[in-house]
Amino acid sequence: MGAVLAIVFGAAYAGPAARIDVLIAETKASQSTRLDALRVGLLDAGYKEGQHITVELRSADGRYKRLPLLAAELARANVDTIIAFGVKALVAEKGVTDSIPIVIPATSSDIVAMGLIQSLARPGGNITGSTSFGSEVLVERLEILKDVLPRLTRAGIHANPANASLAPALKKIAVASASLRVSFQLFPVPSPEHIDRVSDAIVKDRAEAIVVQDDSMFAASAKAIAQLANKHRIAVIGDKEFGVPAP
Repeated sequence: MGAVLAIVFGAAYAGPAARIDVLIAETKASQSTRLDALRVGLLDAGYKEGQHITVELRSADGRYKRLPLLAAELARANVDTIIAFGVKALVAEKGVTDSIPIVIPATSSDIVAMGLIQSLARPGGNITGSTSFGSEVLVERLEILKDVLPRLTRAGIHANPANASLAPALKKIAVASASLRVSFQLFPVPSPEHIDRVSDAIVKDRAEAIVVQDDSMFAASAKAIAQLANKHRIAVIGDKEFGVPAP
């Protein structure tokens, strides 16, 4: 993070404070840990708020249809840099500006397959950041479940339909599921309020395990999903946020 921001703000010391706007797809509260890490990273890189930079936050509060409007407001404000928390925010911002630098601190989405950058080696355009290759991670999670549960034959996929990285990820997991002889059913979760009913649908579908897509909404709701999985005695695998003790 520090290295990326140092490139983006190379001239920050020479003039007025640079303005960084953070576009958040979820709520500010759900992203508080990431926001704290951002501020620590900036400070470690030598950028002090109020002196070298100003940081402003804009949140869609989980109402993803608001993202294009918020993104357009930032583009019109001609800010120095935009930090996108989540690929949904990144897609919205890329849709309205090709000139303002956009940083995505970490994404599990395949932003090359999504057409957001040219390649990881030479991204081109105005996007920079880091990726953890989420499509491959989703496949690996299914493989781990199969290792742990050799008799696994049916899995449910928790996915946010607003996440544009879903389509390329599903193509890869379809290939993997065929070789593993594990059928999977996609269960869209459009908002945290739908988690309970989607979990009930997975139980009715007789899925034996749940694979959770990397998405900021699920990271914020990990404890609730894990508790529901425990309640229904269904295995669940997701990001590190799912490492919660059983009730």
